[in-house]
Amino acid sequence: MSRVRRDNAPVPGEQGIWHPDRVSPARIDRALTALAVTVAALCATGAAAAGWLEIVTPVAARPAPLAWAPWSSTVPGLALAAAGAVLAIRLPRHAMTWILTAGGFVSCLNGVAAAYAVWSLDRHGGGLALTALSLYAGARLGPFLNLVPPLVLLFFPDGRLPSRRWRWAAALSLGGTALSVLVFLTAPWRILDTTDPWPQLDLGFPQLPDAVWRAALAAMPALLTFTLIVAVAAFVARFRGSDPVRRAQLRWMLLAGLLNVALLLVPAVFDGLPPDAAFVAANVALAAAVLVAVGRYRLYDVDPLLGGTLLYGGLATSRPSREVPFPQLTAREREALDLIAAGLSNRQIAERLVLAPKTVRNNVSAVFAKLQVADRAQAIIQAREAGLGR
Repeated sequence: MSRVRRDNAPVPGEQGIWHPDRVSPARIDRALTALAVTVAALCATGAAAAGWLEIVTPVAARPAPLAWAPWSSTVPGLALAAAGAVLAIRLPRHAMTWILTAGGFVSCLNGVAAAYAVWSLDRHGGGLALTALSLYAGARLGPFLNLVPPLVLLFFPDGRLPSRRWRWAAALSLGGTALSVLVFLTAPWRILDTTDPWPQLDLGFPQLPDAVWRAALAAMPALLTFTLIVAVAAFVARFRGSDPVRRAQLRWMLLAGLLNVALLLVPAVFDGLPPDAAFVAANVALAAAVLVAVGRYRLYDVDPLLGGTLLYGGLATSRPSREVPFPQLTAREREALDLIAAGLSNRQIAERLVLAPKTVRNNVSAVFAKLQVADRAQAIIQAREAGLGR
């Protein structure tokens, strides 16, 4: 068996041999953080470049498949990627980090590709490199952003579903959305736009009758609606079953949802306001809410913003209030005890609560002292008898 030194340095006589167990968790975390920050930097550069290309290219030069403003993809994409990068610094393995990072990257890529394709077609007759690929990405990648809100609602704030019972519903809803995106990526453009076929945008596969494509496109609104309903239902179930500490995080997402509805209704109420601006503002609000809720929800009180809303009142009162177990514990200590009862280690608790490991150790010690228990096993028994850790 190969010998591995504790400092991960090569053992004499074994230079050049790679040992998987030498890759420490800290090194993996640093690599993930660097990747998320790099993606955010690329999105910032791409957004700036797309903005410049949009300024120097007249609106009239946009072909039918790209007859939209690229900034409406690059700006929300940059907001999502930036939020993902900030989360990656503290929580490089958190699901929210990579939902935001991936969603932001694809959204930015969509806007940058559209701006580049329009510029190439207008100024260079489409002769620049990657024009055809950029035209395809700019015309077809937009619906990928539809995956971000349901993913956030399903896995917010801890990166897990509300319970194991939601696995099949989540798989069906996300599968339906993914199928809708796949249809939009591969359907012949003549089906999507009967007035301007643009065969350059067709992959040529799969070869299906036009009736099948039309039926698939007709089903897309129903699939997306089903996905949203499941995601909202999962969020409501999580909210109703949460303790006060977890609700402090969920309220931020509730605020983002209310802002999204309000912003998307603005163009319908006020004539002359561009729908693109409302869409961008809604996605920026979503990114900000996730960032604050996952990383810094204890620093800000969102109740004054939500207290007067009928929706929040309905959610908060839909479940009878339960007697808080272990009143001698602080809210943070009770949350730590709940996670101990769920079987999490101190390191996992630190990642979940976005706390330093030393802070978690201090909280755990305080819990043991207040419960008058000698070890973790005794604390778990008391916690589970009180209904924690489920």
